[in-house]
This record gives sequence, structure tokens and C-alpha cells, in this order.
Amino acid sequence: MRNGRAAIAGEKKKKQKLTKQKQKLFHEWMNKWLDEAEEEDLNVFFDLFKSVYRYTLCVSERNKKENFKWKLIFLVILSVLWGCYAVFIITIYFQNGLKLSVLAEQGLVMLLTVFLCSIISKWIDIKKYQETWVRHSWQLQKMETEMMRFISGIEPYHRQDRQLKFLEKILQIWSENEEKFVHNMEEKEKELMDVFHSIKDWNK
Repeated sequence: MRNGRAAIAGEKKKKQKLTKQKQKLFHEWMNKWLDEAEEEDLNVFFDLFKSVYRYTLCVSERNKKENFKWKLIFLVILSVLWGCYAVFIITIYFQNGLKLSVLAEQGLVMLLTVFLCSIISKWIDIKKYQETWVRHSWQLQKMETEMMRFISGIEPYHRQDRQLKFLEKILQIWSENEEKFVHNMEEKEKELMDVFHSIKDWNK
């Protein structure tokens, strides 16, 4: 019990430390940008970037938590259902033996269990917690890499037009993230249509 609490406390400290590091990086980038800001045309991008970065960080953390939470709930429900099914089978076996009616009941209960688990699994899949978490984590890491390069003056941020270079890189990252989103949505749509066609063909 103590080891479990110590592990949780350790993870919490690591997360707090990581959050502080991200905040420090963000503020250092922001101060660096403001110190060098010359063109007012870039103010719109500056405000947009701040909003997108904070939003991405928030969404990434939220979907990470939801992903693991609902997968744990799914495993618990699955274990409970199969446990109840096992108890049901054992009870019926010792009370009645394996009669035809009992076998039919077993098959019905198994089908209902599988159907319920499939619904829960599909619901989690539709919510796309893992896909959203991974995609936003990717975008966050890319943005933070560019922020670190900008602060350190690493190529391509070693010239006078470094703010414009940063803008171009960030717009490219956002574009790639949007492409990932569209691709994932198209794949999900294709999977749903494949399931629909399979059911339709099965009913023929």
C-alpha cells in the first residue's frame, strides 16, 4: 500500500516538474519573441500561437487521462462480465448438468457479453481519446522543438528573419497536424462503412 502511494506521489512530482519545464520554455520563448518583435504584422500570429500552444497542451493532457481511464474501465467491465459468466456456467453445470437448454442459455449469455463489450469498445474508439492524445502530443513536441531552436538561435533561427522562419515552421506543423486529423477521420469513416457493408452482405 505504501509502495503504491509512493509511486503515485513520485509520478505526480514528475508531472509537476515537467509542467514547470514547459511553462519555463514557453515564457522564455515569449520573452525572446517580444524582445525582438519589430513587425506589427506578426502580432496576430504571436497571439494565435500562444492560444494554440496552451490549447494543445491542455487537450493533450486531458485526452491522455481519458484514454487510460476509459481503457481501465473497459478492462474492469470486461473482467466483471466474464467473471459473472463463469459463475453462471459453473452454477448451471452443478445444478442441471449440460442439457441442450443450458447450452442454449450459455450461448445467448456469451453473445450478449461479446455484444456489450463490442459496444463499449466501439464507443471508446469513437471518442478517439488515444488518437487525439497522440496527435496533439506530436504537435506539442514539434512546437516545443521549434521554440527551443528559436531561443537557442539554432538554424534556421540564426539570421535576422528568424521570426518569419519560426512562423513558417509553425504553420507547416499545424498543416501537417490537420492532415493527420483528416486522414484519421477518413480511416474511421472507412472502417464504419466496411462494418456496415459486412452486415448488409451477411443479411443477404
